[in-house]
Amino acid sequence: MSRTCSHYKHVNNTLSVHSCTAFEKLDPPAGKREYTRILRQLQPAADRLNSILDPRPPLDAEDIMRIASMCGFDTTASGGTDPRDWGWSKWCRLLTRDEWDVAGYVADVERWYRVGDGGRYGKIMGAGYVNELLARLHDGLVVDETTVNHTLDSDPATFPRGGNRLFVDFTHDNEMIEIMSAVGLRRLRTKMPINHLPKPKDENDKDSGQEHRFVLAHLVPFGARWAFERVISPSRVADGPGDDGDGDGDEGDGGDVVTSTISVAYPTKPRKPKSPKKTKEKAFVRVLLK
Repeated sequence: MSRTCSHYKHVNNTLSVHSCTAFEKLDPPAGKREYTRILRQLQPAADRLNSILDPRPPLDAEDIMRIASMCGFDTTASGGTDPRDWGWSKWCRLLTRDEWDVAGYVADVERWYRVGDGGRYGKIMGAGYVNELLARLHDGLVVDETTVNHTLDSDPATFPRGGNRLFVDFTHDNEMIEIMSAVGLRRLRTKMPINHLPKPKDENDKDSGQEHRFVLAHLVPFGARWAFERVISPSRVADGPGDDGDGDGDEGDGGDVVTSTISVAYPTKPRKPKSPKKTKEKAFVRVLLK
């Protein structure tokens, strides 16, 4: 079966959350102050392009973020595959590699403080989808008082449960970050700095530098997709490549596939053991971020 959900603001929709009035009424908007502060780091890039292109009116730091945002779209449209352009379109070459690092971090900061762990409402807006996910894992009813559409979720015809099913949901990057925040993946120990970029770590000193583990380019790139798998095992399943075992999905060197194993807060029925020793199966969820 397939189901299309409404995007209207007055309709609850866990795949496109616009019904949180407290979030929508924030003034200034969530993440705006932090974004404005870190955005200053892109002014040198604007100055460089102004000296070359001499546009009227001149570019500012906000324009640099718009230029950066166009890179993915233009690459997709033009099919840029030239290795000299890092596989991107020529539009993306407007910025240097160092400027791309800054633009990427500016985007990370804005999203983390707006709908991620750095804001007040991100995990609340992601809770509805997580509760729907738990219902699918339980093969049970949806229990939620946040963003779930109970008219749809209470009807087996529009929210089927039970059996060996494959669910495919299509959503937006903001909602994916909200869901990640609600689940507790990629949780940071300290707030992301907004006056400078994180200092790089010294390979010879593990305690040096600052962590930079919330990277949108790794978490929600173009065509991002996640997979939640229910795993039944008599013991804890092995962690995937890049996972440090803490369940937060630490990706290490930023590989293409990140796996994390988190326990699910519900018991499973024990099967009859083959040996006299009694064992009880445990349920886990393996999360793969691509």
